[in-house]
Amino acid sequence: MDMPSLSPLAQLIEQDLPSTPAGTSYLDKAQTSLEELKEALTKQLERYLQEDIEGLIQIAYRIDLPEAPFDWALSHGNAPAIAELIITRELQKLAFRQKYSSR
Repeated sequence: MDMPSLSPLAQLIEQDLPSTPAGTSYLDKAQTSLEELKEALTKQLERYLQEDIEGLIQIAYRIDLPEAPFDWALSHGNAPAIAELIITRELQKLAFRQKYSSR
């Protein structure tokens, strides 16, 4: 899959999983690298794992994460794995939108 600009990816993630008011926006991290975007997302997911697992599950369903990998990552408290699932799914959405918006 071709890597699109990070800004649309960060915007999509921001819609589905807003950063905390005190936290740095994913859009800020999108100006640097995919790795920094993933780090910011991982930190936010760690907060959800500690404070609001139900909210995280709702977000996973809204984003339409694959159930088995998400369940595994959730049961192991693996925020980086969940971040990777979110990024992969959001990239799929962007590719799908790009493919069908040109028709």
